[in-house]
Amino acid sequence: MTQAELAVRARVHSGFVGYIERGEKKPSLETVHRFCLALGLSLGGLFSANGGKSSGGQPAFRDMRIQALVGRLSPGDRALVARLLLSMAKGRRGR
Repeated sequence: MTQAELAVRARVHSGFVGYIERGEKKPSLETVHRFCLALGLSLGGLFSANGGKSSGGQPAFRDMRIQALVGRLSPGDRALVARLLLSMAKGRRGR
């Protein structure tokens, strides 16, 4: 999926997707939700309350579910999701 296709599906400006990818803009939670819907992912499934780890240090169920969902995406879409999440994480560190 191209940036333009994602933008159309997520109902955002195509330039905004590029800004997010380059870390120049931070998406709102609503925008991330739109990206998830556009990619066929659940917003709730992307995050787990314990950082993706169970008490025994093993991946939590949600983390495994995220891997399964993302695993169904094309390599290009997986890379796009990774860049979007990295951009979000960078924005959180500065708060």
